[in-house]
Amino acid sequence: MKSKAPISRTGWQAGSEADLEELEAGLRIDKLQLDEECIDQPNRYFQVSEAMTLAISQRDMAKQELTEIEAVVDAEIRHAAEVAEEKCTEKMVESQKSLDKRVLKVKERLKTLQIKVGRASALKDSYHQRRYMLQGLIDLHLGGYFGSADSVPRAVRDRNAEVARGMHKERYKDSTHERRTTRGDD
Repeated sequence: MKSKAPISRTGWQAGSEADLEELEAGLRIDKLQLDEECIDQPNRYFQVSEAMTLAISQRDMAKQELTEIEAVVDAEIRHAAEVAEEKCTEKMVESQKSLDKRVLKVKERLKTLQIKVGRASALKDSYHQRRYMLQGLIDLHLGGYFGSADSVPRAVRDRNAEVARGMHKERYKDSTHERRTTRGDD
């Protein structure tokens, strides 16, 4: 299998669908090219982190745009009711506002961006996990490449146990941070 080259920066739009698909395809590890995989891992992790940051930013801008458009539509509805000398209730204003084409368009875009944030977040988690898989494959390779557990030196087994404990701590910390980030709490 040919080694995967890092994503070209030409035309790179951190988080475009094509880039996310290319990063997703890059999750596959070529165990015969572990050196290249290890060298490329930090770059790919950075790219997926960058894509996630951009997706969150785009989602947050869409939320702000929705708030602004809803305020404009709200004012238009109230002004039209005032000019027509009609009484309008809050429920009526909210109902008309939710049916406005501009509001619906931004809500649809916001929904798409929420999905993109979720996808980028899952991809980032996968690349984080990929790091540990690379380490495990290297250890297996150094220990006799899928030999018996007895052929793996004690120091490697101890380090694997330590890595697993660290991975568990990081996963818990990252998942707590990611939940806050995708909800927009940060």
